[in-house]
Amino acid sequence: MIKGKLYLAASLNNPFTKFRTNEVITTGPDFYEVAGTQLYFRSASVSLNYNFGRLQNDVKKSRKGIRNDDVNNSGGL
Repeated sequence: MIKGKLYLAASLNNPFTKFRTNEVITTGPDFYEVAGTQLYFRSASVSLNYNFGRLQNDVKKSRKGIRNDDVNNSGGL
């Protein structure tokens, strides 16, 4: 929006379905069971992002490295 620094996003999920219903039926030789659940399914979100600056490419790395000189092939057990 403002010179590539301010971003606005919005989303709306399932505006016409309020709940999602799930029904599980379990049967056996001596029983019959019905279990139902109802989950809230509708959602909305708004996001506002602002970029303060840019990352510079010339970030210096540490000159220290890992030296595995504790393992010596000439001698030992």
